[in-house]
Order: sequence, then C-alpha cells, then structure tokens
Amino acid sequence: MIQIRENEEKIVLRCNETNFGLDDIKDLEQMVQSKPEKKVVVNLEGVSSIKNSALSLLKKISEQNKLSLCSLDADIFAVINLLNYDKAFNIYPTEISSIEEKNELINRRFKVV
Repeated sequence: MIQIRENEEKIVLRCNETNFGLDDIKDLEQMVQSKPEKKVVVNLEGVSSIKNSALSLLKKISEQNKLSLCSLDADIFAVINLLNYDKAFNIYPTEISSIEEKNELINRRFKVV
C-alpha cells in the first residue's frame, strides 16, 4: 500500500509493500508535475525489491524536483550505486532525517565480491 502525504514544503511517499514498481509512483509523478516547487521524500522502509522502471521514473522526477530517498534496504542501496543513480538523489537513513535534511548518506562506496 502506498501513502502520500503533503504539507506546505514537501510531498512524502511511503511504501508499505516489499515490491516497489512503476504503478506505485504514478500518482506521485502527477503531483510533482503540478507542484514543481515542492521537495519530494520517498520512504522505502520495508521494500526489498524495486523495478528498474520505477528507479528510472524516480530519477526523472528528481531532475524536476529535489527528491530524497530514505530507509533503503542495503541491496537497493547497492543497486542505486551500481547504476550511478546515487548522484541523482539525496539519500538519508530515516524519514525524519530526510525531512530535516540532516545526516545525508554521501560517498558510501563498497566493493562487489
């Protein structure tokens, strides 16, 4: 189930499913297009797999708005780094830190063995 909350400054999308796909963010894309001045936070807590099409759309949204990802599974974080999408998003450990824009995860490199 997807929940979208909105306040004066931000749009927050929270996914409560293990799989995250393109259908899950179509409503977000429409909201962002109508309100390009708002920052967007996508909370992926509990998501263990994400479709490439969903990541591509999130990257596209990020080009239009300031988009932050938070609460990422380690495997999803690794995929984002391998695709070099980490530069397209601000990545935070929790939803609260992304809303406050504190404790951003940067320069986290790893080796694939």
